Amino acid sequence: KICGRSMNKEKFYRPICNECASGNFYFKRAWSCCIYEGIIKDAILRFKYTDSMYLTPVFRKIFADFIKENLDKDIVDMVVPVPLFSSKQRERGFNQSDILADLIRVLLNKPVFSNMLKKIRPTRPQQELNRGERLSNLKGAFVVREPGGVKNKNIMLVDDVLTTGSTINECSRILKEALCKNVFALTLARGI
Repeated sequence: KICGRSMNKEKFYRPICNECASGNFYFKRAWSCCIYEGIIKDAILRFKYTDSMYLTPVFRKIFADFIKENLDKDIVDMVVPVPLFSSKQRERGFNQSDILADLIRVLLNKPVFSNMLKKIRPTRPQQELNRGERLSNLKGAFVVREPGGVKNKNIMLVDDVLTTGSTINECSRILKEALCKNVFALTLARGI
């Protein structure tokens, strides 16, 4: 497994899903705590679009339980949130990935570098696009602000939801170009 997608029992004979087998991923591994549906989907949407900070203790508990059971804290050197374009962040008033990364910082006891990545151009919302459009939509949208700061480092990218992995993959690509050692990703939820 690379992308973190759950695989049903009939497919356990294969070590990776069809997307991972046919994809070109720059991240080493992605984990998602939940499936993006039902109450968790409602909570994430409320958190992102109505500034519902009261949900952060719930998310912290979800991350804490998941990390305890699934992650080795020593695999990463730093935590990096996926950035929003500046106008989107001004409009929303915050970047949800910054808040989630701060939760991860405490749980992994690793520093957060919120400004390591910058989104330098606006993109269409990924949920409106098909897989091919998602890839081209993000091409050249991110830069590493301090390339020397990631050299030979293992990075944990943090975002709210992983669907096709296009955003995480594009961020991973530019981090790898800046000579980081490995990129891992942790999201609150995984689209089906």
